[in-house]
This record gives sequence, structure tokens and C-alpha cells, in this order.
Amino acid sequence: MPDMVMNPEAVIRSERLGFFWEVEYIPGPHSRSLGLKREKELTHNILLNEGERNLLDEYFRGQNTPPTFWLGLHSGDIAETATLANITEPSQLGYGRKQLARSTTGWPTLAIDADDFQVTGATVTFESNQTSWLQVNRIFLASQQTGAVGSVLLEAPLTIPRVLASQDTLAITAKIKAQ
Repeated sequence: MPDMVMNPEAVIRSERLGFFWEVEYIPGPHSRSLGLKREKELTHNILLNEGERNLLDEYFRGQNTPPTFWLGLHSGDIAETATLANITEPSQLGYGRKQLARSTTGWPTLAIDADDFQVTGATVTFESNQTSWLQVNRIFLASQQTGAVGSVLLEAPLTIPRVLASQDTLAITAKIKAQ
């Protein structure tokens, strides 16, 4: 069998999906009194095995389509092979995964951005009510609202790990670009 030769132009022009998350930390009154300031970061996403399988299965075979997505916060590392059973989420009052619907409401903008199509999700906010939450250093997108059964589709590290004190907020916006 002959060796495969890759066309150099095809390598240069190959398409890929770029997943980015815009994360904004908005300190509450207590955190502001400690000198913490509003900060924004842009973090790159990691598509995990379950996300790869789900994306290919849904797009090419019309199977395994989650009716909606759920955004969550995690403490620790997330392995390429992680499932929801491997996720450590805050358990304090007021925390819960946030819905990011598979619709024009959940993903309101599809437009050209720097010559490539990009879909932008609605901004999802996590606000600590009365108590400080467990320190989180990652965000993740899952196929289920609660529990340990389901898929972790993708995750992204936060540049600065966060402990959300009372009335602190993380506002998260997904941006996915085919480039």
C-alpha cells in the first residue's frame, strides 16, 4: 500500500472549530471592599471525548442530540475522558448548572467575524447569594442539568481561580467559530 501524502495547501486551509469563552468577574460589595476589581478574560475551550463523540454523532448521523446544554463550574482538573461523575461542583446555597438552550434564544447571534462564521451564546451568570462558594477554576458544558449521569462535552480553564463571595458574579459567554 502506498504512503499517504497530504497536500500542503489542504493542511494550511484545513477548517477547525475554535471554542472561546468570555468570562467576566463582577465583585460584590464585600469583595470590592477588599480591593477586588471587575475583570474580563477570554479562555480557549477543550473539546473532551464525549463532546467529540456527540458532535460527530449528531452532525453526521443525526443521533445523540442533547435537547439543551447546561453550563457549570468545576474545581480541579478535568480529564479528556471525564464524565459528570468526575466533576466537583460547588455545593453551597444558590449554585446550580445554568441552561444554554439549543435555540436562537440560547445562541442568539450567528454572524461573520473576521471572515469566519461565529455563533455567540447568551450570557449566563452565576451569582453567589449569601455564602462563599468552593473555589472554581474551570467552566464546563454538559448534557444534563443535575447529577453525575450524562456527558461533559467541553471545558475551559479560568485564568484566575475564583472563590465567589456573597453577591460576586461570573458572567460567561460562549463564542464558537469555524476557522
